[in-house]
Parts: sequence; C-alpha cells; structure tokens
Amino acid sequence: MRTLINVEHFLMIIIFITGTKGVTVLYTVWRFGSRKGNKQLAKLS
Repeated sequence: MRTLINVEHFLMIIIFITGTKGVTVLYTVWRFGSRKGNKQLAKLS
C-alpha cells in the first residue's frame, strides 16, 4: 500500500507541476496573443 500511495503522491506532484506550467504557458500565450488576436477575438465574440 505504501508504494501505491507513493506513486499516487508522485503522480499528483507531476500533475501539479505540469498543470502549473500549463497555466503559465496558457497565460503567456494569452497575454502575447491578445495583442495580435484582439481583432480575431472581436469577430468571434
């Protein structure tokens, strides 16, 4: 059971790190793309 818990804990850490990086990347892309993509977003909305 301990190995199972350790694996789950390890996976949670990986998911948390990748999730945080994913949010950071999405935020960066949104911030950078908002300048170029405002016109495209205006058409969609």
